[in-house]
Amino acid sequence: MPKGNQNQNANIETEYVNEEEILECFPDQEVEISYKDGVQYVKNQDGLFIVHEGNAILPNGLELNMNRDSYVYMQLLQGYVMEILMVVDKFCREHNLTYYLGEGTLLGALRHKGFIPWDDDADILMPRADYEKFLQLAKDGLPEGYQLDSVETNPTHWTIMTQVQMTRKVPYVKKRLEGIALNNGPSLDIFPMDYVPDNRADELKRRGNKIRILRRVLWIKSGLHTSEWYQTIKRKLLYYYPLKFYGKFRSYKSLHNQITKIMTATDDPKHGFLCVFSSLYYSRREAFRKEYFGEPKYMEFEGQMLPVPAEPEKILNRIYGEYKLMPPVKGRKSKHFFKLDENALSDLQNDEVFKNIKYKYEDIKIGKPQFEKVNTEAVNLWGFIDKIAKIIGIKYFSPTYLKNSVYRIGRRRISDKRCADLYKYYSLPIEEKTVFYDAFSGLGILDSPRTLFKAMLKRDEFKDFTHIWTVEDATISKLNLDEFASLPNVKFVKRNSQDYLKALTTSKYLICNSSVPQYFARRPEQIYLNTWHGVPSKVMGYERPGQRVNATQNIEHNFLNTTHMIAANHFTGERMFKKAYMLDGIYEGKLLDEPLPRTDTVRNTSREYAMAKLKEAGITTDKKIIVYAPTWKGKLYNSLDYDLTELKDAVKTLRSNINTDEYEVFLRVHYFIYRAILMDEEMKKICIPFTVDTDELLSVVDILISDYSSIFFDFLGTGKPILFYVPDIADYSENRGLYIPMDEMPGPVSENLEDIAGYINNIEEIKKEYKPKYDAMYEWCCQKEDGGVADRVIDAVFLGQEDETMNCKNGKTKLLFMADWTRPFVHQVRLTKLFDKINYDKYDVTLLTGKPKKKEQAKALEKLDPRVRILVNNKRLNATWSEKNKIFRGIRARKTSIEEAAEIFRRGNEWQRLVGDSKFDELIMVRPKSAPLNWLVLSYVAPIKKKSLVVTETVRESVYELPAMVAHFDEISDNLDKIQRYKK
Repeated sequence: MPKGNQNQNANIETEYVNEEEILECFPDQEVEISYKDGVQYVKNQDGLFIVHEGNAILPNGLELNMNRDSYVYMQLLQGYVMEILMVVDKFCREHNLTYYLGEGTLLGALRHKGFIPWDDDADILMPRADYEKFLQLAKDGLPEGYQLDSVETNPTHWTIMTQVQMTRKVPYVKKRLEGIALNNGPSLDIFPMDYVPDNRADELKRRGNKIRILRRVLWIKSGLHTSEWYQTIKRKLLYYYPLKFYGKFRSYKSLHNQITKIMTATDDPKHGFLCVFSSLYYSRREAFRKEYFGEPKYMEFEGQMLPVPAEPEKILNRIYGEYKLMPPVKGRKSKHFFKLDENALSDLQNDEVFKNIKYKYEDIKIGKPQFEKVNTEAVNLWGFIDKIAKIIGIKYFSPTYLKNSVYRIGRRRISDKRCADLYKYYSLPIEEKTVFYDAFSGLGILDSPRTLFKAMLKRDEFKDFTHIWTVEDATISKLNLDEFASLPNVKFVKRNSQDYLKALTTSKYLICNSSVPQYFARRPEQIYLNTWHGVPSKVMGYERPGQRVNATQNIEHNFLNTTHMIAANHFTGERMFKKAYMLDGIYEGKLLDEPLPRTDTVRNTSREYAMAKLKEAGITTDKKIIVYAPTWKGKLYNSLDYDLTELKDAVKTLRSNINTDEYEVFLRVHYFIYRAILMDEEMKKICIPFTVDTDELLSVVDILISDYSSIFFDFLGTGKPILFYVPDIADYSENRGLYIPMDEMPGPVSENLEDIAGYINNIEEIKKEYKPKYDAMYEWCCQKEDGGVADRVIDAVFLGQEDETMNCKNGKTKLLFMADWTRPFVHQVRLTKLFDKINYDKYDVTLLTGKPKKKEQAKALEKLDPRVRILVNNKRLNATWSEKNKIFRGIRARKTSIEEAAEIFRRGNEWQRLVGDSKFDELIMVRPKSAPLNWLVLSYVAPIKKKSLVVTETVRESVYELPAMVAHFDEISDNLDKIQRYKK
């Protein structure tokens, strides 16, 4: 293989990418590889490319968005930054100054025990009093070789925090800071913290915005502004030129004094919050309870013990959200624009360069080659037009905008086609002896639907039934499907396909363990059983903080469309279904007082059968089986871009601390990230695939390790030990919430994997110690699990036999408000107050609204009284394009009557889709004059006897009594001409 240029400075020989690796990237193509001026080229049918070495992959499996050389040099840079950090740490200790690791450095301490692998600086936080002392002491008191860059030491200090810099020459420079910073090499950023009254007030937001504007003035004045940010004429006129003009008449020092004055306006220790105004994040995001900082505690960072806040997890969660999740690979690169100074690098000895580097060069693997297309065209006409369109502000004619518009139209067409097909299939006859199954959105033949399906196959009265399973990816589910593929009465349909839509709308019986798509509405002749997929230990539904809309919209519609649901136990029925999802009062189906059918599988599956299924999936062992099964805690649904390092490390840690001659450790993940597992060869070896049903697996598990997952409730029936590993318990309890206190769990709870390993090594003692809690939970959770649940459920659902049910009637008058929250109207605040004035002891209140399009709309909904049940209409009308045209254009042209439009709504089951079989005593339409057209038709078809209107223009503060605000539907005044016009 030809050699490339050698990097003599670092004593690393850089080779060209292996030609066989390149060819593997272009299967079935003719490829020409060439070399010119030290550059490797590849030419294929799509053009000419420059070949680059692939991304660096660290020994722990973490892939970075940088090559191997770049990462080695990044570690060298981190070494210099660490040196500065230790100098500042020693200085603060000597002068009794308080500081904390902050921002990305704090994140690195918790997630990596050192620098984030792609981070090239360090950040620390100081309370204002300590910060001011530090500035005075460090101005002339830092050790030789280090200096303070602040407004007092640098007349062109360009940033609103302070830096400590090296004065000696090192191989790294920021070219853009040359002549502006005292030294443009590695540095440490120091952020002051100021007391504020609270962390949400509009005043805090206003102060933060003022500081952001003044910071931009500093950047423009110093020449460091990002030109791309101002490239449109609008931004140049509104921001760039005014700020530049303002900066011409202000000195750097006066600007800094103005900023400091804003920061310290409420800096009084009596206040309960601390804010980092100088962060690049918004001030509300950087304001924390002062108890979160408190007395510093010490944590490992690059082998040193350094101070961090008292509650670092809560701080990171507020700044970054799910901070333990890795960003996508494309984001794992430096953002601070350091350049490598080759001359300075050549002055260093080779052994010095690599002496303190954590990963040796040869330990870092290389990912697949990367290819950068060579632009061989003299002028990129489309790119030029695109750029000009953006500069002059006519984005609607840019090629990029047009391309994205075509994509959006395509997505809309797909949605429209599904709605039209449903409309077509709704007219087909019901298949009386057909059962449609959906487990985990098409993951396979699994969970309670599987248990019911297998039970029906054994019963004579269902021998002539057809069973249809929905499948998302037949390749992933192949082994699971093959088990029943030979049966003539079992069929498989791809999710969202035409066959799927037809089966969904024509099958007499539907069985689902999660939710069917939002566009579906159950037909009156259909029977829909929802088995759900677990007993909740974590907060669900409308009770989730800030998630009253997002966490319920499709699930609530699904529940209301069911004819039967399984309560699992009294706790789940009362707490989750009736309260968390607010079904108490409006659910008209049967809430069966039965355990989950899948619990039969745990009790009735033989060990031989379960081990054979594991073997079929490539897993064999003669040891005792330990399964680690954490719940899903992320925000990505079925994403391939999910970092698995934490899960890998957990399994490795367990294996290294237990007797592996006796135990084998496996992983079982939530189905949301199962696809990510399949992309990782190492994970596939330790993860039990979903082709093995969870409850069949549990029948042979000897020890279960879980956290908040409902899997442990199913395992209780085995009588075998359960351990709880909860490294994020504080964060999870505060931000998600738990129904069951961790001290009531039927097994030991720990945030430390070494503790979990210790429990395994003393498992017999643990079983004795926790037997009382184990038995107590079994008593209220599993007392009706007897191995015959499936047959009882089948008798109730398919044969109409009587079974115990839970009552969902609350005896209140049921009001349904229709108010489109997506439409801007000035009386939204008054409507909110209306909900505050309702007597909820007398009325059961439901709000049907459109899906919020903006954050402000979602926040307004979240602020409504928690006793208001929110239903979201977030899908298109199930009708053909011509039928929709008949409604929306025909009515406006006065060619279509309200009754003709209503018939289309009825045939599309629109009312059923939104509220199911729920019955209301009164419909209250809010602002019908400005309501969307389909809402007016929807209110017309609503099977509710009493219909009223609220015209918010006539509301006064003194008439908040409900009867004074409504007028009957058939007594609408002439000024509401929009509705009058729709009468036949």
